[in-house]
Amino acid sequence: MPIYRLLHRSAFEPAEIEAMAEAFDVACIMLKLPKQEHVLRALVAVLVIECAQTGERDPVRQYEFVLSNFTQ
Repeated sequence: MPIYRLLHRSAFEPAEIEAMAEAFDVACIMLKLPKQEHVLRALVAVLVIECAQTGERDPVRQYEFVLSNFTQ
């Protein structure tokens, strides 16, 4: 999963990483992205992390942030 690779050496706590992983999974499902490696999955991971870096810890708000960036 791309998000775990990007968070390998991050300062996020385990609970925060779990929330981001949940947001990542839901966003990928909602966007109907393939399960295998794909450039759009990597973009989803980056957007989830970007949202979390603003202090947002709610996975629902994180995946909504991702979806809003895909529909602009």
